[in-house]
Amino acid sequence: MAESESYSKAARQLFMNQPNVYVQMRALEKEHHCRLFDQVGKRAVLTEAGRTLYTYANQILALEHDAVLAMRDLGGLSTGRLSVGGGTIVGNYLLPRIMAEFGERYPNIDLGLKIWGPPDDVAKDLNDFSVDLGFCVDSGQFPNTVVVEAFYEDPILLCVGANHPLAAQSAPSAADLAGERFVWFGPGTHTQAAGRSALRDLGLEPRDTMVLGSPEAVKTIVKEGYGVTLLPQLAIDEDLRAGRLRVITPPGFRASLSICCLRHGARHLSPSAGVFLELAREWAAQMARPHASLGATI
Repeated sequence: MAESESYSKAARQLFMNQPNVYVQMRALEKEHHCRLFDQVGKRAVLTEAGRTLYTYANQILALEHDAVLAMRDLGGLSTGRLSVGGGTIVGNYLLPRIMAEFGERYPNIDLGLKIWGPPDDVAKDLNDFSVDLGFCVDSGQFPNTVVVEAFYEDPILLCVGANHPLAAQSAPSAADLAGERFVWFGPGTHTQAAGRSALRDLGLEPRDTMVLGSPEAVKTIVKEGYGVTLLPQLAIDEDLRAGRLRVITPPGFRASLSICCLRHGARHLSPSAGVFLELAREWAAQMARPHASLGATI
């Protein structure tokens, strides 16, 4: 009902007739002493009380699902499902690699990945139990229902294309960058905010040229020799190793993203989620070593 907003559609989905669905909804409202649906034209729309009950119902179903998986997993990671969420950078450039390794080890576990971008509500997905684990920038603004674990500090690097005039300078001054065209990953991204702040600390107010919503689009333009950009190392690791991008580091420049792991504090961490988290920690430890890259094998 809550999803279809229709008694007739809900009846078809439940293999019931429409009057029975209506009677059951009225009985549920009587039991809880409140109205759960308002009739708006042909739509049956959840009231505030209905939305609250629907949230708890989803959590109960998720916990039941967790219990079934936990019982299955006691005999080993032979079956089950794991859903992971990731911010744009970690979700596109790191989590797929971890998932590939996890999938090789445990081929019977079904894996799902949701990529979060602004203004997605990360906490809502955790509270609704639509994801089991999340990896994203630590905003410091998560509700107390969410357990936050420091995961990995990803350096933000200033880079240019291999054929850019500044590519030959490993440590250009802030003055050398003053007239450069900056291509940003944004808007509303932690990468852009942290990058701008680091440049201002050097006394540099960058001249914006483009703001693009995809790190891949930013890299494509910069690799063509147009402008300067700041991107997390996770996003440019392969391009650096292939020589398509070059890192330039003005004296005193330092910026990074604090990546964290998130899970719901009241939810049972299934064996499959626990193994995935441990594997992710291994990757994080490997990347934290000096001169490490995503090309390294754990």
